[in-house]
Amino acid sequence: MASGPANDDLEVVEIVTYDRNDRENENVVESEDESDREEQEMEVDAGENEQENERVQQSSEENNMPDVSEVQSSIQIVTPAVARNVQVLGLSEVNSPDEFQKKSSKTTTKNISATAKNTRLPVKSPEKDDDSQSCPICFEPWSNSGSHRLSSLTCGHLFGRSCIERWLKAKGGNDKCPQCNAPARKRDIRNIYTKAIKAIDTTERDRALADLEKEKEARQKAEEREARALLQYQLAKAECERIVEQLKRQEQLVVSLQRERSSSCSQCSSESQGASTAVRTFGQSTSSQRLLSRKSYVLQTSFQVSQNGARVISFDQHHAVLVVSKPSPNQLFPGFGVVKVSSLDSKHCEFVRIHQKAVRDVAFNNRGDGLLLTASMDKTVRVTSMLSNAVVQTYNTPVPVWSCAWNEDDTNYIYCGLQNGTCLIFDIRNTETYLKSIQNTTGGSCPVIALAHVSSDPHSALRPEGILVCKLEGASFWEKTPGADFVPIA
Repeated sequence: MASGPANDDLEVVEIVTYDRNDRENENVVESEDESDREEQEMEVDAGENEQENERVQQSSEENNMPDVSEVQSSIQIVTPAVARNVQVLGLSEVNSPDEFQKKSSKTTTKNISATAKNTRLPVKSPEKDDDSQSCPICFEPWSNSGSHRLSSLTCGHLFGRSCIERWLKAKGGNDKCPQCNAPARKRDIRNIYTKAIKAIDTTERDRALADLEKEKEARQKAEEREARALLQYQLAKAECERIVEQLKRQEQLVVSLQRERSSSCSQCSSESQGASTAVRTFGQSTSSQRLLSRKSYVLQTSFQVSQNGARVISFDQHHAVLVVSKPSPNQLFPGFGVVKVSSLDSKHCEFVRIHQKAVRDVAFNNRGDGLLLTASMDKTVRVTSMLSNAVVQTYNTPVPVWSCAWNEDDTNYIYCGLQNGTCLIFDIRNTETYLKSIQNTTGGSCPVIALAHVSSDPHSALRPEGILVCKLEGASFWEKTPGADFVPIA
């Protein structure tokens, strides 16, 4: 049997088919019913392939051809159903239908779905890149050259040059930026020479820098507070040291004064022993009182109140305030008044304007309410509050007032001495006029330079209540009678 013509009788069938829908990998989801139907088709195709192989083997034996296994290595018989499963299941490299059937039967629909999901590719949208590279007027990409090249206005916004020129030309005289409505003109257009533009998000960096600046400011303020506190501490420490030194000096002074007093007392007792018996009693008492009443004072400080002179002075022990009469230091507000000086700190001074003319006398009451009584040459007597620096009450007199005083028992009554030698009694509850006038009929018209109220002593009949009046020519005492009248005592 000849072997040459046998090759022509061999029928080689090669059929390759693809899924007619050509679906993408991410949309391949097979249901269980379809998988069962495909398995049945695969079994039918496998039977047909076996029959075809037997027919090929018979024909090869008749024509003395090589073994069918050698032919199968170069022949692929693919039916439509088998080709679809080969493409989907990835079984294109099989050598025989039996091997294909074994591999296809082991693959399930679940593996097909997992393979399709794993091969799904993300689709990147170019909208973000296009927005950063396009003109905000025409929404077309700008270029590096030409009429639509990249350009900007003075406000910093970017446009295509031809678009922004048309925009400004269409607006006429009301030229504004399309983005921020800032004033813009054609000559403000500037070309931008760059190949690509990419805006970097610096929000976090700017926020971090702002926080850093705040932290620096807070740290600087903290350092300033620390330095201020340290300075205050040093000043307080120096003040404490000064007070301690002053206290030590005062203690030493007290000790020295006590020694001097003890020595003077011993000297007084030795002198009294040598005197006679008759004179010893009187002399001892007077010398002892004189020595015991002797006191020593040390000058602590001195300060100048006024360059034009200060006439009278008074002290309020309740508020530790010293008042001194003086002219007004301000030429715009002329007049006279008193300057308040704190006895605790002599540097703390304050002027209070009260009268139009010179102040002749000042006096505080013993009630501690801060009321100051002043007598002036402007024919007025005034009561002023040193707490509020306001005049509370004013009384007019016929002649200038030289002196004034409070009633020690009842501060509602005040006394003033006039230039003509008359004394007036006022009740501050009566704001119109004085209550009583006291004048010595036998005396002259000398001014009353000083007044003092004397309280009565209930344990002694030799000390009645009255007013002590001092004039240039002498002094007199006016006793207060039960009828509220004042009678002079010779």
